[in-house]
Amino acid sequence: MSGLRGGYQVRRGSCRGNPRDHPNRAVWLSNLGTYLGSRYDRTGNLQDLQAAINYAERSMETVQDNHPDRAARLKDLSGHLGRQYEWSGNLQDLEAAAINHAEAAVNAKPEDLPHRAARLTNLSSHLGSQYERTGIWGTWRQLSITQKELWRQYQSVTLIKQEQFS
Repeated sequence: MSGLRGGYQVRRGSCRGNPRDHPNRAVWLSNLGTYLGSRYDRTGNLQDLQAAINYAERSMETVQDNHPDRAARLKDLSGHLGRQYEWSGNLQDLEAAAINHAEAAVNAKPEDLPHRAARLTNLSSHLGSQYERTGIWGTWRQLSITQKELWRQYQSVTLIKQEQFS
């Protein structure tokens, strides 16, 4: 466990040892949240998950709406909140937070093909969980639309790669 704690201390130090307005602060906070989310996956320590959510939210607070990395930060936050839903089973964790942030991540940079597919996958996962839990037709329909868009994205990326190697 000391290796896990040491990694946390190093990442936390990069946030504390630099000015609040440093241009990389959002990245450092996000990395810290990702690290804690991974540590939660390994240890099951709920405090790590709560801290991961906290750091992801703080990272979101430091990026403006038009920032190029905003979509990635939204996806990270959505992922942590999805884990919280898996732990709690509280549908509000899934609906109000994970799905809303995942949708915002998809819509933040629609032209970003390779990363858009990852964000669509994240949204599909949350919508699938919501449908399994509620059985609401509207959720199924939204999941279907999202998966069709994901398939189109996959085809677009595949075509781009084929053209590069032709």
